[in-house]
Amino acid sequence: MISVRVILPPMRIGRRDTKRRLIGLTLPTLLGTGGGGAAWTVEEGDRAHAQAVLQRLEDRRVLYDPYDVEIPHRCFTSVQEIRQELRGFIQQSQSSQLRDPLRAIQAACRQFLTDVQALGDGNGHAIDIQRGGNDSWLFNQALGSFRARVGVSVAVLVETFDIDVDEHIAKIMPPPVEEGPDHP
Repeated sequence: MISVRVILPPMRIGRRDTKRRLIGLTLPTLLGTGGGGAAWTVEEGDRAHAQAVLQRLEDRRVLYDPYDVEIPHRCFTSVQEIRQELRGFIQQSQSSQLRDPLRAIQAACRQFLTDVQALGDGNGHAIDIQRGGNDSWLFNQALGSFRARVGVSVAVLVETFDIDVDEHIAKIMPPPVEEGPDHP
């Protein structure tokens, strides 16, 4: 039996949670008696990456702890770490459906870091915010804005990839849109 092996460029086939990539194909010749074949490799898909991101975010208290227990410099550090972790997930993402919400979370991190850094002394020293002062109000405002922006992106990931989310992280998600006869 004579067979011809054809190497194909990657072709993605499969559901959102797993991707099968065709890496080779064997075609039977006219004179051959055997059948052809295909070689596949299975890759982790964007749904699994989205689940991993949400699991990481669920462990970040900066997203959901009460404002009065937050320690500003620890929040700053935690948001820096979130931003760094997202870089890897963005590089691994296979579609804009995952990449875009992750980039939006990264942008929210950058904005929070910029806003809170402005509350420091300008010389790179630790953020020192006194409770009840004007800086405390500005910090809480920046934190609330950060949580809201992340919550919207989390909601997009949950809806797009049909993922369950921890009740802690669900606190920052926008409320569901009500549909029915009174709500178009």
